[in-house]
Amino acid sequence: MLPELTVASLTGWAFVALFAAGTTALFVSYIRIRLPDPRRRRLLEDADMPELKELRERAVAAVHGIGRRIDHGEAEQLLRSAYAKGDCLAGLHLSELLFSSPRHAVYKEIQAIFEACIPPVIELMDAGNPEASYLYCAASNEELTEENAVYWQSEALIAACDAGYVPALLHRGWLELDEWESAAKQIEAMQWFSLAMEQGAARALTGMGAILCNPKYPDFDPTRGLAMLEEAAVLGDRAAMYSLADCLLDPQLGDPQPEKARATGWEAVVGDQSSRKFPPRRT
Repeated sequence: MLPELTVASLTGWAFVALFAAGTTALFVSYIRIRLPDPRRRRLLEDADMPELKELRERAVAAVHGIGRRIDHGEAEQLLRSAYAKGDCLAGLHLSELLFSSPRHAVYKEIQAIFEACIPPVIELMDAGNPEASYLYCAASNEELTEENAVYWQSEALIAACDAGYVPALLHRGWLELDEWESAAKQIEAMQWFSLAMEQGAARALTGMGAILCNPKYPDFDPTRGLAMLEEAAVLGDRAAMYSLADCLLDPQLGDPQPEKARATGWEAVVGDQSSRKFPPRRT
């Protein structure tokens, strides 16, 4: 009888110990997430450093044409400068910019930047930083294609859009345009692009112009659409140049202009540093 009682007692105490250990681990995890530790505070402080924040803001403006002409070369220099000083947010911005580059030699650099920057960016995202939320969503890496990661990417994008972060608004618009034949998706995309346009983003003109030039859009208006694409092209958006060249050959949008289309398309090809987020071609 005594050995059986001892075994039962030991089993019971083992269960209690296991339960206590699990509860403690959960409690510690909760405290770690809810109460910023020194490392997280340091990350937040670094993200708000005026010098680094200014470099990132100037770079983002150069990428998306926020109140200025688009210049990816200038943006890359600014981001490299900030990343060299330890700015993980600048690092992921740089990774995304390089991903859109036609230079195949940068892929290893993209992977190295991602691996170095994604952990601290996740910490910043958990702390409510909208820029970090956007970057987590936009990060281009196979590791973020698993089901749980896709869910968190969606949540991150929603948070960044709710904060009015321009790159997130544009990203949401391009995602909606993945379903180019859907009028409802075009309407929703137009809303996101309009919000970005209110903050002066030239790349929003590209999305809005492409939608207005789509005969399946309820408010189809090729005159306005072509004008928007031309304005975005003048502001340096290569994606707008490609889309404009395509539209200038479409008889549904007016008399075809092959010479102008050829010149516009060639301008886009020469020195192409365009974004990977091209407006879809109409079929």
